[in-house]
Amino acid sequence: MSEDFLTSAFVKMRTVLRGTASRLLGNEAAADDALQEAFYKLWNRHYVLASESDAAALLSRTVRNEAVDTLRQRKRHAFVISSEVEKSASEVLEDDSAPEREEMLRSVKTLIESQLTPIQQEILQRRDYNGEEYASIAEDLGMQETAVRMQLSRARKTIRETYRKQQRNYE
Repeated sequence: MSEDFLTSAFVKMRTVLRGTASRLLGNEAAADDALQEAFYKLWNRHYVLASESDAAALLSRTVRNEAVDTLRQRKRHAFVISSEVEKSASEVLEDDSAPEREEMLRSVKTLIESQLTPIQQEILQRRDYNGEEYASIAEDLGMQETAVRMQLSRARKTIRETYRKQQRNYE
């Protein structure tokens, strides 16, 4: 019964919730991800809902919190990622030594092959290398567009974190 409260409130409030998340995040895809994550979290706790108004209030708060968490993560990771990537890329490119560049590319290729799932590898290939649109990839793979974005985000994060660990081990 409480699943009905949650689903009903979500369907009625979807556009409002999406607008709230979109205003906070400045991105429709990120807003959709926040909605999906909020609904998933509440679905696991649906037993605490006594009415549709409870579900609506909890949905509003959870979507807002998800958006704020996403913003915090962006801030935290933006500086670290951009400075480290720029530093390592500029060092390799300034040096203009082809062997180092080739080694870096081989290392990243090995990471992709060993650390990512086959679906993440395919999405990464199609989006980042081939430049395909999310909608096209989602349709071909029988997935939702938000799921494709999520898989791509997780793949990039895995590569980034694993590459950083490797670099620290070489130092």
